[in-house]
Amino acid sequence: MQAIVCFRIDALTLEGKWKLNQHHTPERRLKVIAALRSAGDADALAIADAMAATLPGAAD
Repeated sequence: MQAIVCFRIDALTLEGKWKLNQHHTPERRLKVIAALRSAGDADALAIADAMAATLPGAAD
């Protein structure tokens, strides 16, 4: 127990990152999107839409 030291850090800023499988192939991402959409709940649908927006050609 002598090696345990308590400390406190006051966070001044917080940054988030979107990780939507951008490093995977479009084919694999499409499979994940389909699986999320088949789940059908609101959170899964929102993530599927966000992932679809990152696919090449999604802005067309």
